[in-house]
Amino acid sequence: MDIPSSSIHIFLLGRFEVTRGERRLQVSAWTRRKAAALLQRIALEQRLLKEQAIEFLWPEVDASSGANNLYRTLHTLRQTLDTALGPGTAEATLVFQDGVFALRDAVRVDVTAFHSLVQAGDPASLTAALRLYTGDLLPDDRYAEWTLVPRDTLRRQQREARLTLADHACDARDYSRAISLLTPLLAQDPADELVSRELMHIYALAGRRHEALRQYQVCVGALATELGVPPDAQTTAL
Repeated sequence: MDIPSSSIHIFLLGRFEVTRGERRLQVSAWTRRKAAALLQRIALEQRLLKEQAIEFLWPEVDASSGANNLYRTLHTLRQTLDTALGPGTAEATLVFQDGVFALRDAVRVDVTAFHSLVQAGDPASLTAALRLYTGDLLPDDRYAEWTLVPRDTLRRQQREARLTLADHACDARDYSRAISLLTPLLAQDPADELVSRELMHIYALAGRRHEALRQYQVCVGALATELGVPPDAQTTAL
């Protein structure tokens, strides 16, 4: 039985994976790295011009050679999707028409959903967004130049979502939830002084003064090690 095209999902947060129903195509299954990179770029940007794809994958070659390379790579991309996820997957995933690559409307991308939920901004949407954020964008490609700006943007949006939800939790006096929302941010960036200060404040509100003071000492050490600076006067005053 054919699997509905609506069941195709592309995951870019925390890993690169394509799923269709119960079938999964993981990054290790791609025989050509450029074919995977082409799909990643299309999924992230939703549409990609032929010229942009050639410049992205083969910036050093002439237009004719680049076009030949692109068609071979597209053939590999389609073949990989159909082999791993079932016949018709490539056709149900993307279209290349009039020199433009685009995803089919039914394909779901976690980054796109994350952006939509963050823009909604209400607590339920932000909570759902954090469930989607299983890790940074394409961690296996963390040094690829084209991923740097979108990765930083997504990480910043995730940080703001956690800070906003922590504020809501504090207003509800759910201090344990507020702490659990913020502590992962310090695992990502131990020198994030604003987050340390927020945690100190929450620990104090919860009556956990010793943990507030310990968080201050951790913050002092992280700032000295990572940035070579002392804490802000506002942090010390708190």
